[in-house]
Amino acid sequence: MIQSIKIKKLIVEGDYYKRTFPFSPGLNIISGDSYSGKSLILKLIDYCLGDKEKINLNVQKELGQFCDYVFLELEIMGSTFTLKRGLKQNTSKIYVYYSDAQEISSFIPKTIDYKDLSRFILDILEIPEFKRIKNKAHDTTKTTESISFRDMFRFVYINQHELGTKNFLNSENPFVRPKNKLTFQLLHKLINPDLDALIQQIVDNENKIKLLEREIESLNQYLKERDAEDQLVLHTELNSISAKINENKLAKKKLLQQINDKKSENNKLYNEVKLEVINQARELSNMEELRRSIHFSLSSKKNLLNDYNKELEEMIATKEAYFHYKYDHHEQHCPLCASMIKMKLPVESQESINQAISQLTKKISTLASSIQQNESTLNETNSYIEQVKGRKDIYDVAFRKFSENIETPFLAEIEVLNSFISSFQNNENLIKEFVRVHRKIEEKNLEISSVDKTLKSLRAQEQGLRVEGKVEEEVLEFLNNEYRVLLNKFNFSTNPLVDYISTDSYMPYYHDASVFDHESGGLVMCIQIAYLGAILKLKIDQPELNHPGLLMFDTVSKYLGINSNVTDDERLDPQSYRAIYSFLIELQDNVQIIIVDNTPPEIASEFVKYEFYRNDLKGFINMDLNEKTKSLD
Repeated sequence: MIQSIKIKKLIVEGDYYKRTFPFSPGLNIISGDSYSGKSLILKLIDYCLGDKEKINLNVQKELGQFCDYVFLELEIMGSTFTLKRGLKQNTSKIYVYYSDAQEISSFIPKTIDYKDLSRFILDILEIPEFKRIKNKAHDTTKTTESISFRDMFRFVYINQHELGTKNFLNSENPFVRPKNKLTFQLLHKLINPDLDALIQQIVDNENKIKLLEREIESLNQYLKERDAEDQLVLHTELNSISAKINENKLAKKKLLQQINDKKSENNKLYNEVKLEVINQARELSNMEELRRSIHFSLSSKKNLLNDYNKELEEMIATKEAYFHYKYDHHEQHCPLCASMIKMKLPVESQESINQAISQLTKKISTLASSIQQNESTLNETNSYIEQVKGRKDIYDVAFRKFSENIETPFLAEIEVLNSFISSFQNNENLIKEFVRVHRKIEEKNLEISSVDKTLKSLRAQEQGLRVEGKVEEEVLEFLNNEYRVLLNKFNFSTNPLVDYISTDSYMPYYHDASVFDHESGGLVMCIQIAYLGAILKLKIDQPELNHPGLLMFDTVSKYLGINSNVTDDERLDPQSYRAIYSFLIELQDNVQIIIVDNTPPEIASEFVKYEFYRNDLKGFINMDLNEKTKSLD
């Protein structure tokens, strides 16, 4: 196989559903009814590889009902990765695991925004970033635009709205169409970045390596401080602890089973006693709350009574002072004329003091009566509390006896086992964290290696490597020959003068008309497949080219004669249809091909990987193939 990207598995998963779709290295066909979810497989692969469009769960209702995440396990340049993306939440984030799907629980994922996944994949493919200069919208100034992996992927995945239509390679999008020529050049190494951009990329990659080295140094220091530098020792400890956890869990399970065997679930008297214990405890709590309230009230009233008594004593003293002081025995002089003034005690003052003393005496009497009543209530409450405590003690003793008979056997042993299990699990989690840090260091070393390869490639280009015109001529000569051979194979006659790949746009022409000008859907589809097939044949001949060596089509039979929605002008000859599959079967020895089709021809029957049905959840979502149900069984 010469491919640099290979799809290994697509997995969808929710809380109660999981299904895995493995793919073979060669030709994989997904067939079946319309509206059974066939195309969804290609859409989800595209989604995991950074498509900006979210999966419409209002349309894909079964997917939304049963699944929350999609995983894509793939091989890039010989290394295995698993990409995870949410279907409902955090859909802009893609989690990258440097492992196959089964091992992701042992890895810390690299979190990437879907827009940045392209750069990540291009780095692994060792393809330097290429930017083209373009005019800014509504402005006279210029800016740059990157040719991304998503641009390259348009030459890999042709969906059913592009296959056989004028929107081939999404050319009806005015923002995308100008990039197709440059993407073609990038796929075939017909361009290099200009020197300034090249130098900037060299600096960026050097800085990236330094940053990764600092991160690795920090992680190694973390492991050194915790004496966790030896992975072999960690794995040995992890296996030992895991065995101990399983051993203790098994012992606990046996004890619990013995308890359940002895326990009486329907013991009516036990339940009645348990209910009375709860009721007595509740009543005791209520009465103690009442007692606290009475205590507080008594304390407040006694403090107030003391204040009243002090005030009464002060009033009586004031009254006595008035009567002992002889006003008429003391001479008083006018401050103006110095004449003698005769003083008498006002009658009103005497009456006011007597009245105040009388009112205060009544308050004291009322307050004393209230205090006496509260003390009586407190005594009654204390007596009742003692009665409740007595009843509660009786029920508590009875409940303990029942509990001992029903639940307490092996209780101490279970507590000891729980303690062991908890301790072992804490140690296990700590060691797993150390292992994940080691894996993260390995990932960063791999990333350094990948960046270093890119750096070497950039430096080689910096030395003056430039693509010569002769290289472009050789590429186009090869592609044109293969393009016409395939059109002939598909039962379309060709002439080198009018059937070719344009040197200007690098797009295919038939009878001097662009693929975007032809009207017949069947013919357009054959032109497109011949064009993409020629590109793959060149990849097989020159594996060092940048094409991923992967091809995905959606609904090749859409223009077959049996389709009632197709007009006579658009119909595809059944012989051409079989010829297309014959070519794909030849191609599958060297590249991976994933095709969605309703009714593939008999010659391709052995390559049908999945067959979907529209009804009874027998399509993309198939409850009979739910791996979570099988794991429970």
